Amino acid sequence: MKFRSGLAGVLVSICLLMLIAMSVSCEEWWYAELEPNDDFWEATAMPSNNKISGRISENGDLDNFYDIVYEGNTYTYTIQDMTNNLQLMLYRKVYNTEDSSWHAEVVGVAVDIESGAGNESLVYVPTETQEEVFVRVEASSDAPDAISSYWLVKTVE
Repeated sequence: MKFRSGLAGVLVSICLLMLIAMSVSCEEWWYAELEPNDDFWEATAMPSNNKISGRISENGDLDNFYDIVYEGNTYTYTIQDMTNNLQLMLYRKVYNTEDSSWHAEVVGVAVDIESGAGNESLVYVPTETQEEVFVRVEASSDAPDAISSYWLVKTVE
């Protein structure tokens, strides 16, 4: 009889721990980039919780992310917790009918106020009802060693 009551207590404890674990806010979850993502054809989707970790793993590595944005909102993309001097660029994919190919059209570049590591942001206000945009993270040309980890965070107002 003691064994059964002890087992019941353990089961109740496990159930309570599971309920607590399920009540943790989904905003605390984070995602990581998927390699390869060096161009817009292989870009990693921005998650719905608006935060993703990335890593520039070597000189020449590019990290591209895509996002769907909507008219009437203002989007801010920020690189945080950088360990090196990274560059942030926003672009769209456009089709060129003359050579029947897709090209990147730059619509925003974060400007470095100071050289070196630190947060960088750029703001985008869509002019179409719905747009697909791409965010590129790459090492700055003045970075002696390109290896760097970062967070890419999107805020919507």
